[in-house]
Amino acid sequence: MEDRGYPTDPGPGPAVSGGSFEVDPENIQKLIDGLNEAIDELNDISRDATSRLGQLQPPGADDYSTGAVRLITDRVLEDDGAHGAANKAFREALEATVDNLTTTLNEYRRIEEENSQIGNIDV
Repeated sequence: MEDRGYPTDPGPGPAVSGGSFEVDPENIQKLIDGLNEAIDELNDISRDATSRLGQLQPPGADDYSTGAVRLITDRVLEDDGAHGAANKAFREALEATVDNLTTTLNEYRRIEEENSQIGNIDV
């Protein structure tokens, strides 16, 4: 293996203290809004797929072709079907993320409100 001049054991990294970060509630709200738009688009995709598959014509007029198209359509759109399951899982993940971000944002605002009242306490 080629020696690139890196130590084999770099040891512990530098000590970090006094770190801070900044939360921008406006950006969190924008993210929530964007995720809600994605959920709406996902719902539109599901409706479109249902509509298009509902118009699918069998390749022949026989009972087997008609039954096959119906069966394929049902399997694709059911909650455990390929399209239905993927959309359901994606929607649930997006909704859970929105819920978590909303909870975080509300908690942040609550704490900020409490902090703003610290200097305003009458004794």
